[in-house]
Amino acid sequence: MPKRTNTHIYKYATKTGKQFYGFKIYLGINPLTGKKVERTRGRFDSYAAADREYKAMAAAGIQTEYDDNMTVEDLYAKWFEVHKQSVKPITQYTIKSLWKNHIKPQIGNYRVNKATPQVMQDYANKLPEHLVNYKLTLSYVKAMFRYAVSKGFIDSSPMDHVDTPVSKIPNKHTGPKFYEHDQLTEFLQAAKKAGIWPEMFFTLVAMSGMRRGEALALRWDDLDTAAMTISVTKTVTTDENGKQTLGPTKNSVRRVIPLNAKLLPLLRRYRLQSVPGKYIFRTVAKDKPLTRQYIDWQLRNVYATLDPDSKLPRITTHGLRHTFASLVFESNPEVTPKDMQNLLGDETMRVVMEIYVHATKEGRDRTRQAVNSLNIL
Repeated sequence: MPKRTNTHIYKYATKTGKQFYGFKIYLGINPLTGKKVERTRGRFDSYAAADREYKAMAAAGIQTEYDDNMTVEDLYAKWFEVHKQSVKPITQYTIKSLWKNHIKPQIGNYRVNKATPQVMQDYANKLPEHLVNYKLTLSYVKAMFRYAVSKGFIDSSPMDHVDTPVSKIPNKHTGPKFYEHDQLTEFLQAAKKAGIWPEMFFTLVAMSGMRRGEALALRWDDLDTAAMTISVTKTVTTDENGKQTLGPTKNSVRRVIPLNAKLLPLLRRYRLQSVPGKYIFRTVAKDKPLTRQYIDWQLRNVYATLDPDSKLPRITTHGLRHTFASLVFESNPEVTPKDMQNLLGDETMRVVMEIYVHATKEGRDRTRQAVNSLNIL
């Protein structure tokens, strides 16, 4: 039997009488904390197994999170492992896509402690040349470097001294984000001309205020024609790998909203012409919700049916939700922000008031009349 020279290894027995080997090892002084580092290991079946682990730990020394050669890619891996636990899968997918396409190729190999403010400013300045939503990308880069500071990898973040550049790509959605009543009528007429599917989908969204994903996730049994309500319980979303899936609504708020009686004839006509299944807006091949990309394609088809001289502005599907909120407030002054918050399923009333309630033409006219009627002077 070989001589057992490692005096740090000891033999011990558990309460059940089973024998194991263990050891206590001194690894040195932690350069970050200045404290002595010791580790204890046990439950080895043999002296040889314990000795191998002891020698491996002694050779590795102190393993701290700090690495003078840490790259931005290393930092991203550490930050994302923590950050992904606090965001939804669709946000995880967005972050991974931005990292893969707009962060890693440019700065992934940079050493974290060598990324000066000027280096990061040069990176930020180039983003708007090819990316519309570059501010979101920069926000994640800033979060990564804040994490580096919090963990002691660097003393300060170079992103704190980076100025956000001005976009060089025209934003397609800088115009109106909602429709006036007459504009909505023109849009829905165009949707009707495009076919029964776009007519049904866009009319439903415009008359309910649902989000695009919530409408796609609707099942026929979510409609209660006796109570004239719609149960909004799910949404079509994306998992962390970019695959479409069903998930809870935004803010995980389930709600029951009114079903406009004017929708019933259209719903009956649509159901007669659609493929039977549990989902209202299903694919032809399988009984599962259609994709959000399909909605974007149908929206382009709707606008393609407009007359060439039409001045109807282009808005997003989400703009119909904005339109719904504004027109509800406009049609009934007794509707409170709290009522609208419950109807839309938004987290705060501030969001409802600041984002969804726009001044319609009628509202602006009434405001002008009220101001002109003031008898102050």
